[in-house]
Amino acid sequence: MKPSIILLFALALALFNCTPKEELEALQSANDSLKNELMLNKEVMITLQEVGSMIDSIDASRKLLKISMVEGASETDYTTRLQAIHEHVVQSEKKISTLEQSLKKMKTNESFYFDMIASLKDELELRLQEIYSLEKVNKELEEKVKVQESDLHDSFIELEKKQQALAEQELKVEQLVSKLNLSESETLLLKGKALEESANRIRFAPAKKKATLREAVGYYRKAADLGNKEAGKRMKDLQGKY
Repeated sequence: MKPSIILLFALALALFNCTPKEELEALQSANDSLKNELMLNKEVMITLQEVGSMIDSIDASRKLLKISMVEGASETDYTTRLQAIHEHVVQSEKKISTLEQSLKKMKTNESFYFDMIASLKDELELRLQEIYSLEKVNKELEEKVKVQESDLHDSFIELEKKQQALAEQELKVEQLVSKLNLSESETLLLKGKALEESANRIRFAPAKKKATLREAVGYYRKAADLGNKEAGKRMKDLQGKY
């Protein structure tokens, strides 16, 4: 039997032994008690409805979050939704805690209210554990992404180093080839000069002189092909002399 009914029954019995003034005071007290109980009941029902709506919202958000995980939502979007769900849980816990304090202050014996609150707290605890699980998964994914990004960054740096080393090696090869070509052209030029000087010393053997000049021109031509400008000039100067 609810306290309000018991209270009215006891009040009815007491009225037989009360004076009109005492009767009025008793009625006023009973009326106040009923008003307080009615207000408390209204407050409890409103709070229970609000918490129930929050739990429904938490469930809906949690389902959307799982769908977004499958569809590959961005890390920012995932974290934002997770925080929103967590805030709903925190707000629900605060409302339940406030309601518990109100019931304790009113010193009500209605176990129905406390049973409902206990049930809601259990449901919130389940949601909270699921959120912690999702947060753990999200954190593990974030760590995995960070490791992958770090590995990728290191790989890019290593690749850049190898590319730079390769470019430096290619430059050295080009410089070496250029140096070798220059040395060869200079060698050919010197051989051509030596033969040209030798031909100039020949006085009484015109055929041999021309043959020596032709040989010198051959070296000049090879040196000119390698880019030696002086060799090309000397080759032109000897035209018609051999």
